[in-house]
Amino acid sequence: EKESGIEIYVEKIINLKIGEDEMKKEAELEAKVLKKLRHPNIIKFRDVKYHRKGEHTELVISMAYAEQGSLESKIKERISLSSELKQK
Repeated sequence: EKESGIEIYVEKIINLKIGEDEMKKEAELEAKVLKKLRHPNIIKFRDVKYHRKGEHTELVISMAYAEQGSLESKIKERISLSSELKQK
């Protein structure tokens, strides 16, 4: 939160199966790009890490908390609202 100076982060966890090395490489490349981005309309990226869990690996992406929700949720809201208006 900007008023208190406290930054809140969330983690997105993606389960990767063993052998998904290409996906891991893509995630690492994306993480490098995201770390460099600084723009008020782009969620602040913090870190990416991996946790080995038996037969799979967890890809953990840490990013700033989006208080207003995700872009995906906003798009779905707009589509739903648009559909409702068309029906009236």
